[in-house]
Amino acid sequence: MCPADYYGIEYEINPWMNRARQADQRRAVAQWNALRSLLESAGAEISLQTPVQGLPDLVFTANAGVIYHQTAVLSRFRHPQRQAEQACDALWFGENGFDVQEIPGESCFEGAGDA
Repeated sequence: MCPADYYGIEYEINPWMNRARQADQRRAVAQWNALRSLLESAGAEISLQTPVQGLPDLVFTANAGVIYHQTAVLSRFRHPQRQAEQACDALWFGENGFDVQEIPGESCFEGAGDA
């Protein structure tokens, strides 16, 4: 999981994003903390990715890639606004013992949502 410290709507890359209708930052953080607590109380072991200012969607860790055993197939984001996340995700996967693989070619692939 990646804390929602910098979550917000800083750009519009899909129909659900609207900079005029901002997320409530305090509420987003509270909801994130409640989710983490719920998962931990159910016995989940949570690993954290460091949030990065300017990468508000890093909080959506399912978009980072797809994991199979100890292999992480890294996402290749379509929109330039999200492409800087790829380096953060690759670093996290590598530091946490995953064999990081990129998809061949130039196709876009946005993690669990596309899988």
